Amino acid sequence: MEDRLSTLEKRVDELLASMKGIEARLSVLDGREAAPAAALGKAGLEPAAADEASAVAGFLASSGRLLLVLGGAFLVRALTDAGTVPPGVGVLLGFAYAGVWIVAAERAGRRHEGLSGTFHGAAALLVSYPLVWEAATRFHVLSPVGAAAALGVLTAVLVGVAWRGDLFLLATGTTLGTIVLSGALVLATHAVDVFALLLLALGLALLWLTYGRRWHGLRWPAAIAVDLAVLLLSDLVAREGGPPEGYENLSRGTAIFVGVALFATYLGSFALRTLWRRRDVTFFEVFQTLAALLVGFGGAIRIVRAHSGAGLGATALDIAAWGVAAGCYAVALAFAEDRLSSRNFLFFSSLGLVLALFSSDVIAGTPKTVLFSALGVAAAFAGRPADRVTLRVHAVIYLVVAAWESRLLGSAFEAFVGEGPRWVAPAALIALFAAAAAYALLVTVATAGMPAEGSPLPWPRRVPTFALAVLTLLGVGTVAVELAARLAPRGPEGIALVRSAVLVGAATALAALSTKPRLAEATWLVYPLLVAGALKLVLEDFRVGRPATLFPAFALYGLALIVVPKLLKRRPAPVS
Repeated sequence: MEDRLSTLEKRVDELLASMKGIEARLSVLDGREAAPAAALGKAGLEPAAADEASAVAGFLASSGRLLLVLGGAFLVRALTDAGTVPPGVGVLLGFAYAGVWIVAAERAGRRHEGLSGTFHGAAALLVSYPLVWEAATRFHVLSPVGAAAALGVLTAVLVGVAWRGDLFLLATGTTLGTIVLSGALVLATHAVDVFALLLLALGLALLWLTYGRRWHGLRWPAAIAVDLAVLLLSDLVAREGGPPEGYENLSRGTAIFVGVALFATYLGSFALRTLWRRRDVTFFEVFQTLAALLVGFGGAIRIVRAHSGAGLGATALDIAAWGVAAGCYAVALAFAEDRLSSRNFLFFSSLGLVLALFSSDVIAGTPKTVLFSALGVAAAFAGRPADRVTLRVHAVIYLVVAAWESRLLGSAFEAFVGEGPRWVAPAALIALFAAAAAYALLVTVATAGMPAEGSPLPWPRRVPTFALAVLTLLGVGTVAVELAARLAPRGPEGIALVRSAVLVGAATALAALSTKPRLAEATWLVYPLLVAGALKLVLEDFRVGRPATLFPAFALYGLALIVVPKLLKRRPAPVS
């Protein structure tokens, strides 16, 4: 027993000795001797004060090294100015000198020495970026493309070092430095297209890098910078008579490519991110998508139309927009069943709608009516589930555009308010049939989850159905007025009688349908139609009518006032 206790005590002593050895090594690595607490107390140094003094000393030492680095850079510059080395060689020496400190920054970041890595990276930044400026504007050893390439390589290397070593300050300084230097080189070289491409690459790289490091603030200045660069580029190239003096070398094709790439790459990145990670779109993504759509894609269309009108180039862009719109709807439908991603569904579907409307100038007349009628019916079919109100609204918008393009709305105005009805064009009949079909699709929505089978949906979700009911009733009424006007007495009094008869007949028919719960939205129009009929009697029939036409008009309206309330009383009470 005593032998075991002796062995145990011996092992404990060995363990304590090993721990003391480790402590001594850590003290040496920290750059200070291991001192007992009593010694610290005698020196009057608390641990916090010692750490603060060490941090200050480290900052001052790093600042000193930074000044020495800058001194070395000025030495290379002095040798170049004195003609000791040619400008080209001096530029290469400067880049090599900056490369040394980039390597030092990478090693410090790998050792998790954030302060040292940041200062070494800042030294490389302060040496290399002014060198790019002077190489392009003073020594002329770099063309605008060469300067953009050199700046791009430096930015990629410095941002890569910062990302690997988690050096946020270095990444921030590199981002802002690249933006400022690119802007200065644009003013000096007028190569807006070249540096717009560089800023686009920077913005996309930071977008994806910040998803990993959560350096979300860096993507804002990069995105705004490329937006402004593309806006300036499209404005210069799209000017009447071509780019102004000094910017004659700007390429129209490059400008169109940059604009389209700005929109396509950012939107594609956002779509991949939301699909891959199943995350909701953020405010930045909404902002940048709208900015890229207006500045990038809108700028490309502006350039094409400024130089070739509505030719092949504009048609190609419009077709591309239709393709992107279809892609946006496809991405939106991928989130349709995920209630937690309703924001994504709303964002991508709304973007598809905007793109469809934005690019609709490529067609006109009957083809446009047919296309938007088909889109309206398709959106109504896809919006039949009770929770897809967004697609129902899209169906209403598409069908209203179709009704406007086909002059169905103009025919309705002439039939009820204007001088007299005119024959409805075939395109207007297509829009009318599409509106009626979409309305029929929505009123057959299954009411799963409602209190009782066949009960109506909550009223906010019924508004699109009501809008389609209004559009359908307006079209049917227009056709009815035009057909009845051919049988009525000629002249204003005959048209007034026909209008009164159609309004009264529509109100009565809708009241008779009030027993159908799924047609409840249509019955909202009963009393508005009666009010419209009363106003028409006062404002039109009294003014243009004759006794022979006033008698049937008043009789029909009086019967409607008697019959309609009785028909509405048969309407079933809403389920509570």
